[in-house]
Amino acid sequence: MQYVREDIMVSNNVYICADVHYPHGDAGSNRVHYVACAIKASGRNVLVIACGKRTEEKESTHAGVRYVNIKKRTGRITSVIDEQIKNGWIMLEELKQQANAGDYVYIYGSNSLFMYPIMHYCRKQGIKIIVDVVEWHQPYQYKYGKLDMRYISNNHAFRRMSLKAKNIVAISKLIGNFYQMSNCNVLIMPMIIDTAGVVWSQQYQGPIINMIYPGNPNREDFVTMLKAMLALKEEDRNRLRMNITGAFKGKVREKLGANAVLLDELENIFVFHGWLDYDQLTTLFLQMDCIFMSRPDDLVKQANFPSKIPEMMARGVFPVCNRVGDYCNYMTNGTDSIVFDVDTVEDCKHALVRLLSMTEQELIKMKQETRKTAEKWFDYRCWVKTLDRFFECTK
Repeated sequence: MQYVREDIMVSNNVYICADVHYPHGDAGSNRVHYVACAIKASGRNVLVIACGKRTEEKESTHAGVRYVNIKKRTGRITSVIDEQIKNGWIMLEELKQQANAGDYVYIYGSNSLFMYPIMHYCRKQGIKIIVDVVEWHQPYQYKYGKLDMRYISNNHAFRRMSLKAKNIVAISKLIGNFYQMSNCNVLIMPMIIDTAGVVWSQQYQGPIINMIYPGNPNREDFVTMLKAMLALKEEDRNRLRMNITGAFKGKVREKLGANAVLLDELENIFVFHGWLDYDQLTTLFLQMDCIFMSRPDDLVKQANFPSKIPEMMARGVFPVCNRVGDYCNYMTNGTDSIVFDVDTVEDCKHALVRLLSMTEQELIKMKQETRKTAEKWFDYRCWVKTLDRFFECTK
């Protein structure tokens, strides 16, 4: 279905409507920022309209990107209502003051209640719609399963509303294939970053190999990794240091339950850093050699793209991970990463044995190669022309 009337000239104005706390939020905020950077680098005019802290000035700039944050109500109950129900309507009022027929609106958000008013207005006004889809939500992720209102909203956005946009930026091939089968205009684009703005290190400070775990240390896959480390010879195991950020040991032990004994047996190789500010994290990352991450193979993992993969690779921190999702397609096993097949104790152990067998020169070389891979595939500058061509082909 063609939403833009033939008598409307398409402009170079792009408005990113993002259900994130921009500019300082989470992985979603980072994706919005670097998409905006790529759009701006193509010569288009871009404005981010988001949900972050409202500044005194109506319009602000973050790292060269113009943005406006919607004005929200204060109060615990009203802020929750706005976040779950009204943000789209509040953002629409800002969009009405900015966008005209022929412009583009790029939507980042999976809440159908957020997306509906924006999309409905854009279709009526002849504004082209692009939706960025980064997750394929499943019932087991939610407290009440299929009956959970958040799942119902997100599933409706994924299966119904995004299809109506007809123009999809998908974070993975699995998501991209879903929309291509419905005759959508699709661009598959991984998490992107600014490698030029990242300080990185190719040093190996041995003999200890510093690893970092970027996930949630409360899940079953973390238990698999613990068992794999315990399966190593003691002298090999003692050459490893596993660094955990954003979590405290006591809380992790509580979540692990009966498996907490595994963590206790590995106490000498685990370092829990808790919550760190940005400068502290940057300093820590420069001391790391690799990411150690094993993930179960399910639809959710196949569809998403961990933001920490490109972020850490840009810092010269190479992945030790299994094949789940798209990120392994951008790596070369044995050159810029150590990739194993299955999320099992045996496969995890063999990957660690490979890691421990590497010489100092091989570790340094792998850190250099993982940085090159980040520059080649994940820097937003690499996607400027591709994203621009996608805009030109929007339906």
